Amino acid sequence: SGTEIKGSSEPRGTAPADIMTLSSDTTGINYISYHEKALVLHYYAENEGWSGQYLPTTNTLSDAGFDTTHRYSATINDYKSLKGYQFVMVDSHGSTYAHWFTTTPVICTNEGVTSDNQKSYSSDLFKNRIVKVGGKYWIRPDFFTFYYDQGHEMNCEIFHLAICKGAYGNTRLVDAINDAGANAVIAYTDTVTVGYDIAILQDALSTLLEGNSISNSLAYARSQNGNQDPSTGAVPNYYGSG
Repeated sequence: SGTEIKGSSEPRGTAPADIMTLSSDTTGINYISYHEKALVLHYYAENEGWSGQYLPTTNTLSDAGFDTTHRYSATINDYKSLKGYQFVMVDSHGSTYAHWFTTTPVICTNEGVTSDNQKSYSSDLFKNRIVKVGGKYWIRPDFFTFYYDQGHEMNCEIFHLAICKGAYGNTRLVDAINDAGANAVIAYTDTVTVGYDIAILQDALSTLLEGNSISNSLAYARSQNGNQDPSTGAVPNYYGSG
């Protein structure tokens, strides 16, 4: 339902980030003509949770000529292979995680911790690129900085964080994704409901596919659905260029 929450824990860290002023850029880019691959990383297995609720929206991409790939129950290894997609969407839970004196937004996966994958992910765990919380793996900003460093960028036009708290308190996660090669990242400043995110994404995509800029498309979506989630106060912002 539209009241399902995409967070994974109680709020921690500092207060929500200030509302970012959208760019006044009015240059339209025809993504239909030039970019034709999209990727959606799902928290749940196919036909579980809310994943199916996003299908009408992601079908908008397919109808526009995009070759759209869905990775259900996305694993840590799935997040290591994001190159070659012009549109990437993370349909998952989000939270914050405190490491030493720094609290950052994180992506929560549904991949359970096992003895085998702990061995496979030992380097990532040791370097705190991923962490174990409640028997699952969470992804910290350093993960993207490491796997998509200079010369190995993902070269993505739009990266949509359909998670809670993607830009809660600070922009370390979206900054890392920008630096990893995503030209524009859309993220929420707090807990967000599934219904509001779907509405924002649908209107933003439809406008974008008509040749409008990312900033104008998100501004239009906010004008149609409210500048913030009416249930939680989460604000959808875009970070980067476009």
